[in-house]
Amino acid sequence: MNDLHRAAATAVLAAAGPWGGHSNGNIPLSALTTLSWATGHRLRSDAAAAFESLNQAYRARFGTSISITDSYRTLAAQQHLYETKGPGLAAVPGTSNHGWALAVDLGGGINSFGTAQHVWMVANGPAYGWIHPTWARQGGGREEAWHFEYEGTTTTPPTSEEDDMTPEQDTRLKAVENKIAGLAARQEIIFFESKGTVYEASLLSGTYRALPTSATLTDRRAVLGAAGIPFRNWADSVGNREVENPGAFGIRVG
Repeated sequence: MNDLHRAAATAVLAAAGPWGGHSNGNIPLSALTTLSWATGHRLRSDAAAAFESLNQAYRARFGTSISITDSYRTLAAQQHLYETKGPGLAAVPGTSNHGWALAVDLGGGINSFGTAQHVWMVANGPAYGWIHPTWARQGGGREEAWHFEYEGTTTTPPTSEEDDMTPEQDTRLKAVENKIAGLAARQEIIFFESKGTVYEASLLSGTYRALPTSATLTDRRAVLGAAGIPFRNWADSVGNREVENPGAFGIRVG
């Protein structure tokens, strides 16, 4: 644990809500800390320190810093977002954790459910006080894969590079990662099912994402068939008969 992480772990500050005598979205920039690798993105000091440490762990795993698309958000910016997106898609002005400088929106793969980056972030963020809130998860109501919040507490950091996922989760993740990585040069999209969830994998980009819980492989086939898009069974498509997904299939996209 480095000094920044230790400082964050011992900070005695409220996780969310009013702090420092400021109001939501009206915090002076001088009271915030700018993230070292993301110019223009600011957070409360303890949240920033914890996020710096989390980014170091992320870099060790993926070789790049966490991509940030939004952090502290002024009240005016939140009002504009609310007017643009409307209720249900944006928080009511004055209530967002972005306005307390305690939330971030992320990219670089973290913004898609089911990617290695998203899975890692959800599993490891809590060790640094950063969580993916329940409402933002799949089936949670608003489903925002990119949104993470600082809860002001930390747990024991993972003891190995392979996160604090269960052995089963780690094995499943590696199996999919290896299969996609080995075929990344092929411009093909694969649809497969794992434990009741349908996934869409892009072999070109090497990423995959979970589809809505209502999606089925039969539905995907029907949609492609109606559109006149040919597809091949998974085994024929990837040339691997060991995949335990007899109903999976792939399509060419280029």
